[in-house]
Amino acid sequence: FSLGWEARLADPLASWCELRLGRTIRIPMSPADVPVLIEVIKQTNQLTGLFMQGKYGRGGFQKVIEQPGLSEIQDLRVGQLSLTEAKSLSEATHLTKVRTLDLERGRFDARVVPLLEASTHLHQIETLRLAHCKKLGDEGFKALAQLTRFPQLKVLDLSATQSNDEGVAALFAGQAF
Repeated sequence: FSLGWEARLADPLASWCELRLGRTIRIPMSPADVPVLIEVIKQTNQLTGLFMQGKYGRGGFQKVIEQPGLSEIQDLRVGQLSLTEAKSLSEATHLTKVRTLDLERGRFDARVVPLLEASTHLHQIETLRLAHCKKLGDEGFKALAQLTRFPQLKVLDLSATQSNDEGVAALFAGQAF
């Protein structure tokens, strides 16, 4: 189906959103698009994938992620997430089917790891991507090494996320791996 936004697609680093329901629909994201996206979610059940990146406006991400229509999401990719938005994700207890969680280019620091650890609805994740999360650093690597509540985790992507030898050593010596 058409959302009338196809003409506004831009470069891959721009703001965008994709919905997957048998196929992927990619749409740009801005604060003005949040109410439209929420309406689409309300009208569409059994979404299996949601890919978002951009600026959602004050409370916009929380309004999107708390939609009950996202309860079937298995692949959740949210680029450029802030720590406040990550807290909203950690409180979205209806997201029990997420298997891939991609938080690429997150604008959060190591405090995101305890949020994920405390999110019991996310403990079935098989793939966690924290690529290009420049603020994660050594403390984030050390916190990731202590993860104990993700028994299904098979892939931890930290590509282009910087840490020194101490952080990397902690990660490889940690309980999680």
